[in-house]
Amino acid sequence: MAQQAVCWLEVSVAIEESRHELIVSNLDKTQTADGVDPRLFNLKQLNFLSISKCGLTELSEEVSQLTELAKLSLQHNCLTTIPSSLGALVRLKFLDLSCNSLSNIPSGLFDSLSSLETLMLNGNQLSRLPSMAGLIELHYFSIAHNKLEELPTSLDSCIKLLTIDASANQLTSLPDVAWGQLTTLTHINVCDNQLCEVSYKLTECRKLRELLLERNPLKDNRLRKLATDSRPGPALINYLMKIKKTGRDCSSAGDRKKGGRVQPAKLEQVEASIAKLEVAEPPAVKIADDFDCEKYCVKVLDPPAVRSSLRPRIYACSVSGVVFKNETVLKNFLRFQIKLHNDEGQQRRLGTVSTHDESSVHLPLTYSAMPVDLISIHPLNMSKPQTVRALLLQLQREAEGERKRRKLTQFSSMSRYLELISPHLGQGRENLGTATASRVNIQPLPTVVDAAHVTLSVHPITGCNQTRLSVTTSTLLLEVAGVNEEITKTMLQALISWLSRHASSHSTDPAGDTDGRMPLILRPLRIVNGSTGDRFGEYPTPSDLASPKFILNV
Repeated sequence: MAQQAVCWLEVSVAIEESRHELIVSNLDKTQTADGVDPRLFNLKQLNFLSISKCGLTELSEEVSQLTELAKLSLQHNCLTTIPSSLGALVRLKFLDLSCNSLSNIPSGLFDSLSSLETLMLNGNQLSRLPSMAGLIELHYFSIAHNKLEELPTSLDSCIKLLTIDASANQLTSLPDVAWGQLTTLTHINVCDNQLCEVSYKLTECRKLRELLLERNPLKDNRLRKLATDSRPGPALINYLMKIKKTGRDCSSAGDRKKGGRVQPAKLEQVEASIAKLEVAEPPAVKIADDFDCEKYCVKVLDPPAVRSSLRPRIYACSVSGVVFKNETVLKNFLRFQIKLHNDEGQQRRLGTVSTHDESSVHLPLTYSAMPVDLISIHPLNMSKPQTVRALLLQLQREAEGERKRRKLTQFSSMSRYLELISPHLGQGRENLGTATASRVNIQPLPTVVDAAHVTLSVHPITGCNQTRLSVTTSTLLLEVAGVNEEITKTMLQALISWLSRHASSHSTDPAGDTDGRMPLILRPLRIVNGSTGDRFGEYPTPSDLASPKFILNV
């Protein structure tokens, strides 16, 4: 019997409607066992293609036929190789191959991709990279969580780079390149590597503002300490500039006095003085001594469905003792959430937060991937409840209308996360009428519901109007949903840190009297399997709070 050809519904619809965008997500592995639907390569008009979380193991060389592609995302699949013909897509501006099993990138792949602005290779098994000399328009480069021992020496050809994220690799040194050519580079992240020293030549990057070096076996004690500071960028860079001026060896600078001998006694005295200061200062946050763990929990319903959703991880925490001194402080907190979405959350692609007045919430909570037609929510700052399908279509109309009014050609932040949910919602789609809207296939979305069956949040879209914060709110419920544990914890930690710094008695005591200061009280919600009660985790824990970096890392 002849083998049945692969046929994807999404491709059939794209052919019928002559689409320029195609998003395929969460297909059963049986549908991708023989690769992609071959009809896809006939959609030569496509300028945006995303195939994610489909268990895809290979990509045909025929991808080179999609010559109009400007954006290609193949994240969260099982790709072990990619075809060299991918290099023929000379119009590409965005390429995301993250979270696959790639161990090799074809030689010369990047030579003709001179329009590429974003390259994401994080979360693979790469031990080396081909030449990057052709990537002259590259702005954002992520190669985090791989097995690289070195970065390519052709990196200095990417003269428009803004960000390099090479964290969680096996780098033993940074390349000896012409760093001064990278005149726009502002951010370098090389945390969690094997760097023993860092060259002062990095200071030749005139706009470098952030240099992250945590969790490297740095020989220079001063450099190692600066790397753990709350805002390491300026101090680290200034220190490297001093080393450059004095001509000292970075591996020994900061450890020795003029005679070349280490001063352990003096170092111990300084550390003892710091310890005394730390003891004198009351803690900024603490976990409640006793609280109802059965009440403070999030029950994950149908964990496999949640794991395959847009937000497979969630953490939540109650924070009491909050003091919003005035409306300005509250507004600043709301602005900080927007910044958190844009920066750590990468415009909501990686993570989203939702904050509530806990007095309006009935615990415990449930977290599940729900069909959009079954979710009813009163969206934040909107006049009435509606289904999530109706809300999404409203947001799509608003985003597309704004784009046309302003004649925008770039992807708006709203369009970026709407397109993750459904191809009908992304940039360039015409407004959908009522009849068409009811037939649009939209994947189930991660949803938080409280014990009174009130929908608190739908990720990555909105929170709940009934539980919105006010200047009188003193106990907040913070929840963060993300694509992985690291992002989720980082964003939740940032929220707690901001509140400790700007909305607690620590931050509002005008006299600076430490005796009257009260710490924020945390009650982390346990994340459990809704069926079995098995514990998935909680954050933060007492050991997390024991780290002096917890409150400092905003």
